[in-house]
Amino acid sequence: MQFPQPEMRILSGSVGRRVPMLERSRVLLCVLGSVAAACLAQAQGVRRPSTASASVSLVADSMHMTPLDRQRRVAIYLPPDYATSTRRYPVVYLQDGQNVFDGARAFAGEWGVDETLDSLHARTGLGVIVVAIDNDGRHRMDEYDPWRSADTRLGGGEGRAYLDFIAQTLKPLIDARYRTRPEAAQTMLAGSSMGGLIALAGALERPTVFGRAAIFSAATWVARDSMLALARRAGRAKDRARLWFVVGGEETADDEPLHDQRAVVAALVASGYVAGRDVVAIERPDGRHQEWFWRGEFPHAILWFTRAAHRPRAGMTHPHRAP
Repeated sequence: MQFPQPEMRILSGSVGRRVPMLERSRVLLCVLGSVAAACLAQAQGVRRPSTASASVSLVADSMHMTPLDRQRRVAIYLPPDYATSTRRYPVVYLQDGQNVFDGARAFAGEWGVDETLDSLHARTGLGVIVVAIDNDGRHRMDEYDPWRSADTRLGGGEGRAYLDFIAQTLKPLIDARYRTRPEAAQTMLAGSSMGGLIALAGALERPTVFGRAAIFSAATWVARDSMLALARRAGRAKDRARLWFVVGGEETADDEPLHDQRAVVAALVASGYVAGRDVVAIERPDGRHQEWFWRGEFPHAILWFTRAAHRPRAGMTHPHRAP
């Protein structure tokens, strides 16, 4: 599979400066290339040992996505005490499911979500259900972006149908089959890069379904104007999702993801979001646009989601970052 080479063109940046398209294209091509490599390895029969814990099982190997008429693999993590308790648990819906639990299936590195949650449960008793939804490579850019891009290489435009699948098909099934806490405040969308973009859009557009979102290094540049317009309207809504952001200081040479996160958070606060309550934004100086960075930040997102007391590591100073 071949992907187009990036053009040397200039687009407007998120804070009034001009930034090169090359850095964005490198990130995009790296992700798409990783997906293609994983698909190729599977087609050639390459197998790696599974790293998934006993807490992970399959919801469906091929679940029908009604609005999109596609099939999708969905896996689930259940807390270690699920079988021996009557507790109900909050739920995280995490994108790019191949990278969530199992190094044998990861296309860009594993997050180790199951090991992280097993460890947190052993130390604190914390229990969370995580639903991991695979991408299919080919339609990832379409499904994770609600807005059709003018650049045909970027696709987009199927994000709302993808959110319909989660909200109208997957979530009702999960709530019926497992002991969940189905209310919006106990339901979180999460994802990184393009997955972060759709998690943010989903929470802003459907706060009565997805009352929380964890956004790791969102690929805001793909739909910057549309996302900023949505953020500027979000505070006017009667219902308001609460949002947790993180971005790294070494993701691109021009710091575009960092500036984009600041711009989105500023738009949210200007629309009525309360910094520190409705929105928490964290910047890590050493963070990169890679799975190891998001894996390290996942425990902080979960502790925020479950309202556990914690303080994030020291990072960049910014008026909207967590205390």
